[in-house]
Amino acid sequence: MQTQCLKIPLIAGKTGRFLEWASEVRGREREAFEAMSSEGAVAEAIFLERGGAGDFVLYYMRARDLARASEVFAASDRPIDRLTRVMIDECWDVGKIQSLEVLLDLHPPRSDAAER
Repeated sequence: MQTQCLKIPLIAGKTGRFLEWASEVRGREREAFEAMSSEGAVAEAIFLERGGAGDFVLYYMRARDLARASEVFAASDRPIDRLTRVMIDECWDVGKIQSLEVLLDLHPPRSDAAER
C-alpha cells in the first residue's frame, strides 16, 4: 500500500464552493466508495485548515498504487469523478500543492477473527 497527504491551497473566495462539494459527496457515499474501489483506494480523508494565510485542504489517501489511482480518476467518466474534477479546477490552487511527509501510517492487519 502507498500513502500520501497533500496540503492544497484553496483559491481565495472558493471555500464555500469547496464545502458545497464536500457536502454533496457525503450525500453520495455509495458512489464515492465505488469510485474509490475502482481506483484501488482503501482510505481517503479530507480536512479543512482555515487561517490568516488562507484556507487549505489536507488530503490523505491510501491506495494499492497512487499513480494508478490518479490515472483511473483522471480518465473516469463517473459522475462523482467529473463533479470532483470540476471542483478541483474551480477551487484548488493546483500550482501550489505541497506533498507532506508521511511519518507514520498504521493499519493493523485484518484477520478473520476480527471480522466476526
